[in-house]
Amino acid sequence: MSKGNGIFKGYGNNFLSTFNGGPLGMVKVTGSFSQSLPQFTVSSASVTYNNMMDLEGSYEIAVTSHSFVGKTSVDIMFQEGSTKLHLTGNLSSAISERSVVSGQRIWVPVLI
Repeated sequence: MSKGNGIFKGYGNNFLSTFNGGPLGMVKVTGSFSQSLPQFTVSSASVTYNNMMDLEGSYEIAVTSHSFVGKTSVDIMFQEGSTKLHLTGNLSSAISERSVVSGQRIWVPVLI
């Protein structure tokens, strides 16, 4: 398993993130939650993956993984077929409640 580090931010139904993707350079992540959440930031987020090529493509938040945001952390499992990416981290500031999340996202490699 490999790990990339970066920033993960959410606001309303949207989220945006950038991660160090190793030889791919920076990887930009955009997506949407099925529900609206308070604004949050994870300044030191980590994404775990098996293969560099897993950092490209479109994924959904795995419903069976009980992915969540809040009160003080995030733990989200993204999945497309058998490929899984696991995003974790602590919120910079706590939010009012923990919410189980669903939705989708797209990873876009941005070479810098």
